[in-house]
Amino acid sequence: MNKSGTLFKRLIWSVAIPEFIIFLIVGWVSYGEIKRVLNEKNQQQSEALRSEISGLLDFQNFSIGMIEGKLNNRIELASWELRELYFSTSDSIETANLKSIAALIGMDTLTESIEVIREDGNIINSTDDSAIGKNAFEQGDDIKKYIKNVLANNDFVLEDFSINLGNRKLEKWSYQSSVDQNYVIRLNVVSKEVNALSEAVKKIISEISKNREEVLSMDIFVNPSFPYSFASDLELTEGEASMIRSIFLQKKDSLITESTDEREIGTFYVYSEREGSTLTNSFVVRLRKDLTLQKDLLRNNLIRKIGLFAFGLLVLFVILLINTNFITRPIKLVSSAALSVGSGHLSKRVPEMGNKELMVLAKSFNKMASDLESSDRKIRRQKAKIEEAHKEIKSSITYARRIQSAILPPLKLVEQHLPDSFVLYKPKDIIAGDFYWLEVTENDVLIAAADCTGHGVPGAMVSVVCNNALNRSVREFGLTDPGLILDKTREMVIEEFEKSEEDVMDGMDVALCAFSGYRLRYAGAHNPLWLVRNGELTEIRASKQPIGVYHNITPFQTHHIDLLPGDSIYIFSDGFADQFGGDRGKKFMSARFKKLIVSIQSESMPRQKELLNKAIKEWKGRRDQVDDICVIGVRVGH
Repeated sequence: MNKSGTLFKRLIWSVAIPEFIIFLIVGWVSYGEIKRVLNEKNQQQSEALRSEISGLLDFQNFSIGMIEGKLNNRIELASWELRELYFSTSDSIETANLKSIAALIGMDTLTESIEVIREDGNIINSTDDSAIGKNAFEQGDDIKKYIKNVLANNDFVLEDFSINLGNRKLEKWSYQSSVDQNYVIRLNVVSKEVNALSEAVKKIISEISKNREEVLSMDIFVNPSFPYSFASDLELTEGEASMIRSIFLQKKDSLITESTDEREIGTFYVYSEREGSTLTNSFVVRLRKDLTLQKDLLRNNLIRKIGLFAFGLLVLFVILLINTNFITRPIKLVSSAALSVGSGHLSKRVPEMGNKELMVLAKSFNKMASDLESSDRKIRRQKAKIEEAHKEIKSSITYARRIQSAILPPLKLVEQHLPDSFVLYKPKDIIAGDFYWLEVTENDVLIAAADCTGHGVPGAMVSVVCNNALNRSVREFGLTDPGLILDKTREMVIEEFEKSEEDVMDGMDVALCAFSGYRLRYAGAHNPLWLVRNGELTEIRASKQPIGVYHNITPFQTHHIDLLPGDSIYIFSDGFADQFGGDRGKKFMSARFKKLIVSIQSESMPRQKELLNKAIKEWKGRRDQVDDICVIGVRVGH
């Protein structure tokens, strides 16, 4: 008995206790793996929410951009009419009936307002009687500097949409200096279409969480400084607002749990940052989930594993007394397999052999490993699908770039017919809405810088239609006068888009030149022509209408210009002047662009292209390019 007892003790120390430790390791690995899977599930749900909400907000921004172009044109025209037609002198600017004038120029006085601001900030006239007598400078130092800069530069500035923190509506502001630079004419627009779109997106977002398991509530918060609910009218307590501000500041997700006698509630804060958006460049999703089932799953799994290991240990002791060799081999197999699984080899299995208890242990281990392997395969399949979809989309867009490149004239052809020239062409995306165009007739060299609605895929599709219309106007209809070419191009573009069952408001802004010796003819749709002669820049203004559907279509005007040797001509899209950058993240602006053009006149045309490209890169810095850029320069030779 003493020898048997000693042998049994030795077996306990040499076999049973090590194997028991292995069992605990397997249990801990199982517990940790289940916890990891649950955490991954929560993370995947958070990522899915982040992606889904970002997609909706991207759709909102894209749709607003489609509406905003037309609205910007109308605001700019209204501001121009106020300055040039009604207030060409400031004699009546303080006493004029702005409500009547607003109706005459087609403004909606319910959603749009006009304010006349004196250089000292006082609002001396307005369509809103309650605003008269107030001082705009009290709205902040930024507004004060903004108004003074507009007056100083005799400028027109049109802001992007912003959110009114009072009524949470989207609104736009424009600032226009009066002719004598003593007043600023400020327009405020609240677009019904844009806000209806925003409300629809909010409604969709509020419905997202209703069909998600374990989710008790969900809300989205924007504006890091003064956070508020994007999708509901929820009012935050100071503690809640402070918590959300800290999430914006730290820029990372967070989880806070609270337990009661019956339930465990988890509050997930999911932070997301978006590029290319001035409205919602970041947001925080607050997701409240019932974690009781997950907690119970972990606890029950741990209890089951402990029970299973205790039972296995009891069986092990009994079998050790009967046949030590019979029991040690399968336990070592389980030990080896557990270590393999713990190191990531999820395909490892153990043979189901031995007595009933050992087979139960082996089956449990194999089931655990199989479940882990199945989860791993599912994740890998999902990853492969996403990578394949991304590859196909990128391949399609890359092929589209080859097609678009085929319709652009080769730069060698431009240099052949305009030897002293350059073309600076910088698409925002792989494909672009901007394009340059060249056509040579018997007596003229025609060249244009065009800016189609949008950029990327939508802009590229519109550019194909507009490029084809320009080609047909010259080749099929034999037109060489720039104004007549733009008239015929507009006619064909409208005719093409009218074939659609939907209202298509897309079109093109363009500057078109016809060179014939020292004679230049020019016509433009919104985009002007700059002539630099003896160090002075003269702007030839374009017609204030696009190539496309417009409420007041008139023939495009052709300007005739006699050129002198050494003159430089520039045509361009709005992408260069509209690029955000610099120390304060402002637009480059037309005035700065003009000064840059004048400053490089002593350089050759290829060198000018290098300097312009360098200037816009340095201005942009690490910011994204906001639009396609196309600049064409031509110098008249001797």
